[in-house]
Amino acid sequence: MKDGGGLAVDAIKTIYDSWRVDADCAQWVGDPSPGGLLREGYGFDWWPGDFRVRVRAGGPHPELDRPVFQLSVQTDFLCNVDVTTAKFKRILSDFNQEGSTGSTSS
Repeated sequence: MKDGGGLAVDAIKTIYDSWRVDADCAQWVGDPSPGGLLREGYGFDWWPGDFRVRVRAGGPHPELDRPVFQLSVQTDFLCNVDVTTAKFKRILSDFNQEGSTGSTSS
């Protein structure tokens, strides 16, 4: 069985492979060693278009007996948007209602 750090690094590499990331559009960041995962995390930034997708693994949490790692994926979704308009607020509200996974309808 692999240690938690190996599993975290494998998770990042699995995402990279399953998304078929073009190496010319990606940049690896961080250090996959146990110390690197704890200090700065490890993963990649990918530009599949005109936006960035940031994928990282970090940890383990230093105060827990059992290693717990965090895996995160962030996308630069909006850029140069006037967030003060009523139209933006309405669209964002609609998007949040449709994209919510925390509630169910009856």
